[in-house]
Amino acid sequence: MGNIRVLRVMEESPQDRVRQYERDFAARVGAKVQPGSGNKWFARMDVVGGGSFLWSVKTTDKDGFRMTSGLMDEVIAACEGPGGSGATPALSVRLGGGQEYVVLRTSDF
Repeated sequence: MGNIRVLRVMEESPQDRVRQYERDFAARVGAKVQPGSGNKWFARMDVVGGGSFLWSVKTTDKDGFRMTSGLMDEVIAACEGPGGSGATPALSVRLGGGQEYVVLRTSDF
């Protein structure tokens, strides 16, 4: 028998999809992706810029997304809490059908 080579097609992981969406979103709004996607104490949240915004960027394959006060509280704390950036807190969500939404506090709109 000859050597049989099995080629595996690498599927894109959920983390890869999120990182790609962060890059695409940042490019569209004139912003930049935070180092480590916001997991650094000095670079919080996912994307910064596009005006004076600090963005939490979410994407899902589903047709819905659960918005909670805790989700926005995290972004607000990164902007206004101790060591906060002073930026305007914002959330971007892309749903499975490709629709994109931006969430801001009414006072920031």
